[in-house]
Amino acid sequence: MEVRGCRFATMTRQGLLRWIVRGAMSSLRCTRTLAACIAVLVLTGAVFAAGYFYDNKYAVSCPRGADAEFAFTSDELDRPLVLIDGWLMDLEGVGVRETFIGQYSNFSYVPGSPSPDGQAVYTLALRAVDMQQPVALTLFVPEVFGDYVLRVDGEEIASRGSGAFAGIVVDGTALLEFDVESAGGYYSGLVYPPVVGTAQVMGMWQAVRTATSGAACFAPLVLAALACAVWAPRRNDHVLMLFAVLCLCMSGACFEPFAWQLGWSGPWLHAAVDALWTAVLSCATAMALIVSGLADSARRRRVVFSLLAVAPLASGLLVGAGIPAFPALIGVNEAFQIVFRLTAWALVMAAAAAGLRSRLADAPYVLCAAIAMALAFAANLLDAGAYEPLYGLWQNEYAALAAMAAFAALIVARGRRMVAHEAAAHELDVQLRAAEQTLAHIRASEDATRVMRHDLKHHANALAMLATEGEWDRARAYACELSEGLAVIAPVRYSRNLVVNAACAAYLAAATEQGVEVRCDVRVPEKLPVRDGDLAVLLSNLLSNAVEGCWRAPEGSRRALRFDADWNGEALCMRCENSAPEGTPSGRTSKRDPAEHGFGLTSMRQIAQRYGGSVTVRHADGLFVVRCVLRLGRQGGAAQTDKSSAMSGRMRNG
Repeated sequence: MEVRGCRFATMTRQGLLRWIVRGAMSSLRCTRTLAACIAVLVLTGAVFAAGYFYDNKYAVSCPRGADAEFAFTSDELDRPLVLIDGWLMDLEGVGVRETFIGQYSNFSYVPGSPSPDGQAVYTLALRAVDMQQPVALTLFVPEVFGDYVLRVDGEEIASRGSGAFAGIVVDGTALLEFDVESAGGYYSGLVYPPVVGTAQVMGMWQAVRTATSGAACFAPLVLAALACAVWAPRRNDHVLMLFAVLCLCMSGACFEPFAWQLGWSGPWLHAAVDALWTAVLSCATAMALIVSGLADSARRRRVVFSLLAVAPLASGLLVGAGIPAFPALIGVNEAFQIVFRLTAWALVMAAAAAGLRSRLADAPYVLCAAIAMALAFAANLLDAGAYEPLYGLWQNEYAALAAMAAFAALIVARGRRMVAHEAAAHELDVQLRAAEQTLAHIRASEDATRVMRHDLKHHANALAMLATEGEWDRARAYACELSEGLAVIAPVRYSRNLVVNAACAAYLAAATEQGVEVRCDVRVPEKLPVRDGDLAVLLSNLLSNAVEGCWRAPEGSRRALRFDADWNGEALCMRCENSAPEGTPSGRTSKRDPAEHGFGLTSMRQIAQRYGGSVTVRHADGLFVVRCVLRLGRQGGAAQTDKSSAMSGRMRNG
């Protein structure tokens, strides 16, 4: 009863310890996940807030127009001037009214407007207050969803397809007239405010905008290229493929500002941009579903891919062909975009929840992406259309970059786990080859033993006959010859360590059988805290070089090899010495293709340095001595070591 009680108490303590460790690991994972989510929430929210208050055309410090006039002074030309307020809009069928340029200057929001399509003339007079001389300015023409003509003092200076910048001269006053005609677009009229300034100021402003937009366009493109390069050799990683497509689509969507500056416009450009953004959401949703295990089967993946591929196609056709033919579909497109975005976010959030419940390693990254998406939706609802970046990016672009970063981190984590799995598979392969070599060596030793057992009776009879006839000298010589023949038979096992035993069997056994005098003293445990692949490479280089050195010794000279290995609980110490001719340069090989072979000292030193050790070489007195130390740290428990008996063999003459 006391023994059982002790065992029960021990098992209880062990179970409690395992429960505590599991709880601590689970708490640590939860803490890391929570910290990552809070970091994404705080950083993305801070970027949104900074953009809204400090990079918003509607919030920057700038003169405001009124009564169809925008007045400015020379001191205010040190920054870009955003032409938001004071415009007069003469909308066909409605009349003249003062308005500001923004989302609600869209024809659809004008009181009394019968249709989202139509024609309007926007008029604003620029007045230089304290400048006696004419001033040359550069005007940035924002994206217009339709045909337009820009006139300054009645002279046409820009129209659709002419680019984003136009030069104007303000001699006291300059009258701007935007004649906009919209038909078949989900935006109509002048919905983005123009920007004006000196050439130097506008050049700097454009450089910053180009840098930010270029980064948003180029960074996903680089990630897509890297993902494609990694995906190409295997082509069965659906997550990596979706990430590459996501980055490509995002890069294409962020190219829109450059397309406008190049003079590209029209419904199909807007359709392509909408389709690309929808594809970004589709890829993000598909990735989340796959990594969470909700679409792990081939059938589910086909269904998910089909449904998510239809959404970008439907969005592009609706904007490019549907709305121009049937303007009433604008409301359908808006409803479709809202429903699809909310559905995509709900699916990503559900995938994150399922992954967290299953304790999947990739679930925190999916949750971070879902948080970034949620912040973008909330920001679009809360800003009420009163946000347009002056220097930076739109909120959905910031959110997409944050989600892309989360998925990129997911890909990196998956890659690291894949590399670890491949390394483990390589270790198993090394162990398997070592086991095969050991088995082959054991079978060869068994065959040799069987032959010796068969011949032993004949040898005994011969010795008995010589002894009977009194031929003691001949019997003594016969016994010595028989003893030397037995010495050249390699032992069955050199070490309990599988890799060490396989390396010794592969090189030392062969050398012994070919007449090299081999001595081996191995004292290592069955398990060593070193990767089997590294240990196999190290021993293979060490022993193969030693065997090669023996065969390079002059004919008739002594050919000997000694290998010692010892484990003291903290370091693995190895020493190998072999016969070597005097004057042989260290580090060279005698093989015919020296470019492919050598002493392998470079590889050995790299492995030793990886474990905090070293490799030293000494060549003197006809011996080549290599010492290698791997500092592996103290291991718990006493390791059981092996010791193979010393062996000796002499090369026979003739």
